[in-house]
Amino acid sequence: MKSDNIKLQHFDMNNIPKLIEKVYPLWQPPAGDEGFKRLYVEYIIRNNIFKNEYQFELDDSETGAFCAAAFAARKGEHTVAEDWFDSAFSGLNTELKVTTGMCRTYLNLMDSRTFSLMNQEDVKLALFISLTPGYGSEILKRVFTELKAAGHKKVFLWTDCECNWQWYEKHGFDLVEKNIYEPFSDDKNKYATFIFKKTL
Repeated sequence: MKSDNIKLQHFDMNNIPKLIEKVYPLWQPPAGDEGFKRLYVEYIIRNNIFKNEYQFELDDSETGAFCAAAFAARKGEHTVAEDWFDSAFSGLNTELKVTTGMCRTYLNLMDSRTFSLMNQEDVKLALFISLTPGYGSEILKRVFTELKAAGHKKVFLWTDCECNWQWYEKHGFDLVEKNIYEPFSDDKNKYATFIFKKTL
């Protein structure tokens, strides 16, 4: 990575398909055909893009490669998925409606919990995805610099046991809250959720 060639820019919504390709193997639901599964993954991504200016991407100006994306939100801001959800998932059968409904309920709950812990000067890191190894840390460093310059004091985020939540502990984030999400749990496996914070 040549840092002189890496530019932080406003996220281009036309790059959503590239994000889908990156996370599809991890985020696809167990039910439905491939078309539905891709819409489901797109919903998760869109639900982490908020109606604000905190939509970032990292590009290599030399090669033109789209390397990483990150999205953040102030307390109480709304996502771009709200206007998109109903039209995207119209006409689903009962099983798939249940699947999307469970996902929507979970994402909304975790966002609400995170926002409830924040002050107005704090900001929520909604999502960051690296398409190339090494660029995740780089985009966070640059985005956090931007957020601090905008007057934010702390960054909050939530994650769960299906993600590499230990990464945050190793990179200076403090665990604020840990819970078990019962709808995704069973007698053998408890589905843990985590909320972290970090001073900018």
